[in-house]
Amino acid sequence: MDELHAFIGTERGMQLQSLMHRVEMAAGRKIPRIGLSATLGDMSMASDFLRHDGSLPCDIIESKTGGRELKVQVRGYVETKSNGPDHNEQSVWQAIGSHLFTTLRGSNNLAFANSRQNVELLSDMLRRTSEATRVPNEFFPHHGSLSKEIREETEERLKKHSLPTSVVCTNTLELGIDIGSVKSVAQIGPPPSVASLCQRIGRSGRKEGDPAILRAYVREAEWDAELPLFHKLRLRTVQVVAMIQLLAQGWNEPPLPNRLHLSTFIQQLLSSISQHGGMNPAAAWSALCGTGPFAHIDTDVFKHLLTVLGAKDILLQAGDGTLLLGEKGERIVEHYTFYAAFTSPEEVSIVTEGKTLGTLTTVYPIVPDSFLIFAGRRWIIKSYDEERKQVLVSPATGGELPKFDGSGGSFVHDRVREEMRNCLETTALPPFLDKQGQELLAQARKTYAEVGLKHKGVLTKGTDTTFVVWKGDRICFTIFLMLLKSRLSVDYVGPVFTAHKVSPADFNEAIGTILKSPPPDPMVLIHTLKGKEKEKFDYLLDDGLLDAACSVGILDVEGAINALSHLRD
Repeated sequence: MDELHAFIGTERGMQLQSLMHRVEMAAGRKIPRIGLSATLGDMSMASDFLRHDGSLPCDIIESKTGGRELKVQVRGYVETKSNGPDHNEQSVWQAIGSHLFTTLRGSNNLAFANSRQNVELLSDMLRRTSEATRVPNEFFPHHGSLSKEIREETEERLKKHSLPTSVVCTNTLELGIDIGSVKSVAQIGPPPSVASLCQRIGRSGRKEGDPAILRAYVREAEWDAELPLFHKLRLRTVQVVAMIQLLAQGWNEPPLPNRLHLSTFIQQLLSSISQHGGMNPAAAWSALCGTGPFAHIDTDVFKHLLTVLGAKDILLQAGDGTLLLGEKGERIVEHYTFYAAFTSPEEVSIVTEGKTLGTLTTVYPIVPDSFLIFAGRRWIIKSYDEERKQVLVSPATGGELPKFDGSGGSFVHDRVREEMRNCLETTALPPFLDKQGQELLAQARKTYAEVGLKHKGVLTKGTDTTFVVWKGDRICFTIFLMLLKSRLSVDYVGPVFTAHKVSPADFNEAIGTILKSPPPDPMVLIHTLKGKEKEKFDYLLDDGLLDAACSVGILDVEGAINALSHLRD
């Protein structure tokens, strides 16, 4: 199993563990397993994944040799306000596109753009630049919404090295596809994770003697005294710096713990029933849960899931109790898409008064009546159309605010946020920042020092209370839901929260009430949210199972309570 790190804690990983277990059951013997990866953060966790039941010993062979030479540059860009939000954003993208065009032409490269929308914007801009300068186009898009034929043509062109080719892509070219070595990698905005950044850099400099080359491009808002704190802290720039420093330290994110993987379990259950032409329920539970990798699914959850699938005609039970595929279950299994256990991250449209503002990749469920910063303004989410995948918004008070695009639809880890804070508290300038990047980091450090964030986490601005929690996205999202449940009007960007029309005294009183109360049930916190179906077969779950699967994947109540208690210290 190559790229082992990409499987641990994921739908694909659970599917792979289940399939390996089922192969051994069919063969009637243990089969040796070998895992390979250059980006493992926890070797013991990797060995546990390789043989989930520990029935055979695992030898860990870890390279002690030094890595390849790595050349890094982080380039900063400022979105000016002089010509309006649409024009200034376009001019920044043009500046990034111009540098990519000049730097990448004539060689093979990858440019990761974090979203399909950005991929299309940049690849179209680079193609039109090629036409305007009367040179052959070398820039092509690659993302999951393109047809297989288009993607394979681009992959083949990269692999052959017959013509210079630079591909603007999402994570579709991060791993798993043989495209050979590329000269350099470009990263537009913060990468999804340190592990992802490491994987992307690994595409470059594979030839003997060639360095791996990374160019990161970061956009920030033009400096203004009235900018909100999250912009003054230059979170995008600081996050990129922190991730590169963690990469240099050899750290990678561990997988999310204790996920239920009910979607993948449904796939493996249907697959097993199809394999055998029917299964006894006890035998199915024993094979997949009792001795298999889904040991966290107890008999009560299993029985409940069978009832839910039966009610939806996915399964039926013969007179002797044998589980069989129902009519809808047969259609699912017979379709070619059944074999993949995962889907690409979903993008939703942001719509106001019938006008589509753009699209966003969703990693969290959607919270009605919460705020969203998008297309240069603050909006309030009114509703979510599940069928059309549309988030309906209305303008919210608070004036215009530049948007913040996060990290490409992924969870930022606690360690990354802690390294961001370390970066703001030190004075050394990373050598890989260009002049504009150095200025952006200096502004962030000055802001951090002036508002006193080293010694306090709660600040006052007008009638609002702002506070900063240097923890990862799971903790921050949990805090957000807990405060909404306490009837506080709150929005947040990364680690920076704003409680609207709430004084520090009232905020501290609300936090005190939360800390004195029993810890909230994660399933209660998440129950009323929309868009919770994140994995492939989540649509087959009932509300209770969906709440359980979703809450385990994205909430950290214990971590949130601990972080709130430190705010009051």
